[in-house]
Amino acid sequence: RFDNLEGIRGSAGGEEFLKDLAREIRRYRPEAFLNPETFQDHTPVQGRGDWGMIGMNVTNHTELFYNWFQQNAQRKTEEIDMNILRNALRHPAWWGDLSHLSYITTHDEAANRAPGASGAYVATLLKGDDSSWGFVVGKTRAFSAIAMLSGSAYLDMPQMRLLQEGDFWNNPGVRWNLTELASQRQNRDFFSHLSWMIRDNPAFGFQNFHPNIENHTDHNNKILSLLRVNYRTGKRTIALISLNHQGFENYRFGIQGGGRFRLIANSDRGDFGGSNRLENQNPGNEYGASGPGEHGKSDSLTVPYLAPYGVLLFEEM
Repeated sequence: RFDNLEGIRGSAGGEEFLKDLAREIRRYRPEAFLNPETFQDHTPVQGRGDWGMIGMNVTNHTELFYNWFQQNAQRKTEEIDMNILRNALRHPAWWGDLSHLSYITTHDEAANRAPGASGAYVATLLKGDDSSWGFVVGKTRAFSAIAMLSGSAYLDMPQMRLLQEGDFWNNPGVRWNLTELASQRQNRDFFSHLSWMIRDNPAFGFQNFHPNIENHTDHNNKILSLLRVNYRTGKRTIALISLNHQGFENYRFGIQGGGRFRLIANSDRGDFGGSNRLENQNPGNEYGASGPGEHGKSDSLTVPYLAPYGVLLFEEM
């Protein structure tokens, strides 16, 4: 990762230095993943080095953090702006620039005290206490899952997965001993499980990134679904994410073309600290999508129970 890329580019000889550096890294390790911290001039930064450009892999998906998370993470459910989120998910495709690094917080956002949700670790930004800790856990999972499941690359910090409180100024080290606490351990286990699901599923590979990942946005209930596709096999993976503090019975959302799906990840599972209610209602974890349709799609899938801030991942069978 290259910090403050624009500062380097703006220095005398900075642009040529970066080209030389990227070329030398590629000579030594062609498969190296180069992430510059930059929020502009995407094509010159990511363009091929042998075409006279810098030749790095991904630029930061700032619309997701600055335009949405920073503005909405501390809001009440009814105040969350789903239009900003929908645009953040679709804008990279409008640019024709799909190679973005998605994130909810990096070292900068946890250290810089900008307005809104920045300047501390996520658990502190969500302003929880003993009476609302469950909402902090749920919101951490739901907001972060959007970044994990919608992009071509993803970045987070151990402090987020461990629900560590504080900031870099007063609590800089990773407190690994937080896993001795049940909610922190269960949160880490959920993110580990979701990470494995992403790693082992070609639909989340960069080569299968596509411009219509936002499958549906429910503005009233603050729920969205994401569509990922393994284009070699045609198999679809669908994420359903709720940003609502209330649960839903028999929530139905649209899917184009029907199909049968298996539930492969659920943030409300018992071993993740949840109610396990969905698995109890449907132990087989299989779901069919059929008519009538919803949200402009030909068919729909009904989920018997969607937990508050629930994150569900369905894989086509």
